[in-house]
Amino acid sequence: MKVDISNLLCGKDKVIDIEFEVTQESNCDIDFEVLDVDSINLYCNGKLFKQNDAVFIELKYKAKLVAPCSRCLELAEQNITSELHDMLCDKSGQAYEDIQNLLEHHDFLIGEYILEDIIMNRQPQILCSEQCEGICSKCGVNLNYEECTCESQSFDPRLSALKDFFTDREV
Repeated sequence: MKVDISNLLCGKDKVIDIEFEVTQESNCDIDFEVLDVDSINLYCNGKLFKQNDAVFIELKYKAKLVAPCSRCLELAEQNITSELHDMLCDKSGQAYEDIQNLLEHHDFLIGEYILEDIIMNRQPQILCSEQCEGICSKCGVNLNYEECTCESQSFDPRLSALKDFFTDREV
């Protein structure tokens, strides 16, 4: 998703309003695959404006990510809401370092700008709930719905030498 900022730079426009809604199924150029989610809904509104011979952006977005829970693999949601305020470029159109890769000539890649922020703000593990017990590593039972019958006192055989460590010595 590109926004042409050439009219801001030359002074024809003072403000460019931005408002859009995108889903993963939408036909747009935002690469949502890097998020590794089953679905995404994104709503964005804000503006690009020129002030003191520089172009600025003020933007608010809401994103709803749906992905498998990191513990039990049930689908879970994560909601992200953020406000972004940045200076894009000076009067010559020279982009600032953080924004350089998001400007192609006088087109601002707003979708990629938002995508970078979503990546930075998302939780590394999406959970269906904080109380999620996950799945049993032996039998695969979802521990949120049923109890497994596996041996509860299992240990890693590579650590068997440490099993009786405190029983042989005084603490």
